[in-house]
Amino acid sequence: MSVIRSLGMAGQLTSRNFKDLGNTNYSIMVPRTSFQRRPNAELVARAVSSIGPPAEWFTGDHVSGSAYKIVNKRAYHHGTMLIDAKLNQLGDLLHNTKENLITKGVESVRSPVQNLRKWAPNLTHEDFVDAVSQEFQKTYNGSQDIHKIDKDLVDDIPGIRSVYDELQTWDWQYGQTPEFTHRLSGTFNWGDISADVSSKHGRITSVSISHTPPLVSDDPYDDVEDICLKLSTDLVGLKYATLDDIAGPPPHMQERDERIRNQILAWLKEEM
Repeated sequence: MSVIRSLGMAGQLTSRNFKDLGNTNYSIMVPRTSFQRRPNAELVARAVSSIGPPAEWFTGDHVSGSAYKIVNKRAYHHGTMLIDAKLNQLGDLLHNTKENLITKGVESVRSPVQNLRKWAPNLTHEDFVDAVSQEFQKTYNGSQDIHKIDKDLVDDIPGIRSVYDELQTWDWQYGQTPEFTHRLSGTFNWGDISADVSSKHGRITSVSISHTPPLVSDDPYDDVEDICLKLSTDLVGLKYATLDDIAGPPPHMQERDERIRNQILAWLKEEM
């Protein structure tokens, strides 16, 4: 599953969490001086009512969410419209499986969602796009023709390619991740491992890895604690989860110790 981080603020239903071909995205850009959030939402509601059920039918069920961003003299209001999204997959992806991960970010507010096709079974993405386009023209007294833009034109529009490329970089997708801590624990034939990892902006800021030897063993594995201490230092500053650019094992490390070190690193990548 690919990760996409939008330019807008929090509040856009599923936009930063889940997108598929059944979840249509729209953006309305206007001069900053004329921007008002409610009229744009009402514009979309009128468009939906013109091709399907009245907006008041959706009481209690969210079919759309939006966010906005204001930059210099421009403002844009963008959102999502659930037309025929895989809602069961959406729920699975938004479920946090990392019970010991504590974040300082704002927790999402869970709300019941439904697709528009619950009320209009034959509604399509194209129907919605056409309705919103026509309603935009009516609202803003537009007389110009509607132009359709596809990804093949990315290189032909100045500035679009640079933004397109930026949105796919690690710095954009993960570099603003809120601070969080993650406690991990694992069991190996050479003992138990626990790790307390802190991260901010997608990079590890501190790590504490400790080792508990097996209760019954002819080998106390005393050197594992030294491996853990060294890794706790080596991991600081690396990208969380991927651990890109991790330094290699120290020179002359024994084969068994290198194997244990690799096991710890593989375990961390999997659990993160």
